[in-house]
Amino acid sequence: MSTQKSSNGTNGTAKPMQNGKHTAETTTTLSVVKDDTKPAPSIQGKQPPELPPVEDRILKVSQLFSLVEKHETLLETKKKLKAFKLSTDGSRDTLRIQDSRGNEFTTSNSAVIADVLEVLKTSLDKKILEVEAQIKF
Repeated sequence: MSTQKSSNGTNGTAKPMQNGKHTAETTTTLSVVKDDTKPAPSIQGKQPPELPPVEDRILKVSQLFSLVEKHETLLETKKKLKAFKLSTDGSRDTLRIQDSRGNEFTTSNSAVIADVLEVLKTSLDKKILEVEAQIKF
């Protein structure tokens, strides 16, 4: 858009021209109205969550620590079982089980010992999964 003086005798005021022709000027006014009566959308309808009493939270943390200790103990036991190797000749290994009354069972049969080790590993894996499922916060 360029501005040129008009030669048609309009008291010397310049009129806007486009492609050599006079054009009309228009002015647009834009008004913005802000409505301060509503809270911002991110705040509207959301309240901070209420926390349980401090005693309940402390109990929950205590239970969580207990479960974590149990989990670590089970993992350590599993590690020890994995490291256990039976001898190839089958005569040097011994399994001894003793109860609280002093009754004792002893065997040197490698096949029986291997079976007992597999049962222990399976049972430990199951217990580890149970404890992991209980660890929630």
